[in-house]
Amino acid sequence: ADLLRLDYGIAVLHALLMACFVALPLALQEHAGLPREQHWWVYLAGLLLPFIGMVPLIIYAERRRRMKRVVLGAILLLALTQLLMWLSMNSLAALVVAVVLFFTAFNVLEATLPSMLSKIAPAGSKGTAMGIYSTSQFAGAALGGVLGGAVYGSFGLGGVFVCCALLAISWLAIGATMDEPPYVTSYRLAVDPALVRDEALLRRVLDVPGVAEAIIVAEEAAAYIKVDTQVLDREQLDRVLHPV
Repeated sequence: ADLLRLDYGIAVLHALLMACFVALPLALQEHAGLPREQHWWVYLAGLLLPFIGMVPLIIYAERRRRMKRVVLGAILLLALTQLLMWLSMNSLAALVVAVVLFFTAFNVLEATLPSMLSKIAPAGSKGTAMGIYSTSQFAGAALGGVLGGAVYGSFGLGGVFVCCALLAISWLAIGATMDEPPYVTSYRLAVDPALVRDEALLRRVLDVPGVAEAIIVAEEAAAYIKVDTQVLDREQLDRVLHPV
């Protein structure tokens, strides 16, 4: 269920990006009075300035193990930036601030969602989970462009920003129900070929302090393991996989 929540989230994130940029250039030009040839500096500010804000948030999420809190805060910021764009379309300064805040939230989510997926995906199934996640991302981008154009045609620029805010709120409601992800790291470790058929090997691996999940693939002579690096006894794990 939490993987599906992440798939929905990345689809919404890229739908917001595409839909928002159907309306934003028009808002800058037609409402804020910024000529099209000068839009570049707004986008450049939106590209560079968010790095100042995103790095501390990502470090806090990982080191303090508050990833869910940071993700929900970034989703809320996405919704607020869309409302700011809607309510301040005639103010160039407000639109620039909204663009910077939007990309701060976007970059935080773009970095943290794959990390959450890696932590949540079952050992040995990360590739499958990432494939579905990536498909959701591109489907969201395609649908966002269609949605932005359709809403603009029916309700104008304000309608696009309100629709984007509602999408972000729907994601916030769904994301609030997910669990805090386990703070684990995935490894693929070689196994002594003489042990791969030992039925007790998996139990011994799981008994190592810090190992949260494991699967032994005999054909590869490998173990796919998820561990809490702050607790893991790496020497004991190595002895289990490669006894002298």
